[in-house]
Amino acid sequence: MSQSATYYDRFFMSISAGLLVTLLGAGLLLAAAVWFSRRPEPFAGERPPSALWALSVAGFVIFLLGIAWQTLGWVRYMGF
Repeated sequence: MSQSATYYDRFFMSISAGLLVTLLGAGLLLAAAVWFSRRPEPFAGERPPSALWALSVAGFVIFLLGIAWQTLGWVRYMGF
């Protein structure tokens, strides 16, 4: 038994696209962690650069949006 292309498009837009957004946010957070760990003496009392904070916040927000997208996608896809 095969499914129509509409079934797969709906699945992709509902769930898989949210997973890709989540992975993008995780990648940004990983980049921020590497950047923070590569700084010389990161705990010497100085503040990290604003760009590092912006990257961290952007990664976190994108990660949470991806999780929300997947959750809403599953709810809509499963018909709850």
